[in-house]
Amino acid sequence: VGARLLSRAIAGQAWTFAGTGAFAIVSQAPLTFGITANPLVAGWHGTTPQCVWHAAVFERLFARLVWRDVRVRETHCCACGDAACRFELIPHQI
Repeated sequence: VGARLLSRAIAGQAWTFAGTGAFAIVSQAPLTFGITANPLVAGWHGTTPQCVWHAAVFERLFARLVWRDVRVRETHCCACGDAACRFELIPHQI
């Protein structure tokens, strides 16, 4: 329940995370967020995901409020040529 409430709160204030990009809750299982046209990596090119700031913010919020041992992994990145940056939240270390 906490994860759904926090996810909705993030979506409601998405401009703080996505700026001019578009934030979406892509999936509930696993919980996955997406940011299209991510302004933090606009014009960047890389072979590995570059959105460490977003991953750290999502991880910190969820660790403090929902899942203490959460890990956030960026699975796709606009800087790598993907259509959107995607962040998968893993509730505990496997």
